[in-house]
Amino acid sequence: QEKLKLAEMFRQALTPNHVSSCESHAWGLADIISSLPPLNQKEFIQDLIKIGKHQGLRDIAKATTQRAIINLARENRTGATYFIAENLKRSESKDFKRYVIGILEDVTQALREDDRVIIADSVAPMVFDTDIHLVKTSLSYFSKNLSVLPTSQRYPYALMISGLSNDMSICLYVCEALDSM
Repeated sequence: QEKLKLAEMFRQALTPNHVSSCESHAWGLADIISSLPPLNQKEFIQDLIKIGKHQGLRDIAKATTQRAIINLARENRTGATYFIAENLKRSESKDFKRYVIGILEDVTQALREDDRVIIADSVAPMVFDTDIHLVKTSLSYFSKNLSVLPTSQRYPYALMISGLSNDMSICLYVCEALDSM
């Protein structure tokens, strides 16, 4: 109960107009999240993600969110990471989607092998988006994480990405992604 009150205090202090204060409270919140009940963990992780809507706090938000996920017990990581991935469906902002994929890119490896597919499936539709920057970010995600997916699941993703090589606007990015895979 005391930790929940402390987390709530940190949340209240996440004011983007006070960058230094916001940063210190975000790190405090990231460190305490793992000791909260799973339902509250997701709620407070979402608060960390939200401060990333402010461009000046994006790096802090990304780092603190990743730390909060990594600090969770292994059995809670997948649920919290999938909760983050749901932002890809809920948000209309392409910029925010790129930010969320950047978070997912670095935490997918911390999940159990079979659970990594759930997150990859959430990112996969972004490869076909009309925004070239979102496509590039999605390809970067797969470049980094394809090798950590279960062996039986790698081929369909590689095939999906190689199918984009005919699109001249992203062909270079697709080739780079396939090469790094």
